[in-house]
Amino acid sequence: MPSDTRTAEQLFADAPDGVDPVVTGPVSAAFKQRQEAANCDSAVWPNIPAVCYPD
Repeated sequence: MPSDTRTAEQLFADAPDGVDPVVTGPVSAAFKQRQEAANCDSAVWPNIPAVCYPD
């Protein structure tokens, strides 16, 4: 199932206060580009695209 079909709220149902898409480890340049294209920096819970989170 593609991760972009689920909302962040569904992906992290056990986190009622939300989960910020903050990456603390190494990620690819392509992932950084996807985050930028999806405006992940300005996304606010619960309207955070699933693409903002690493696989």
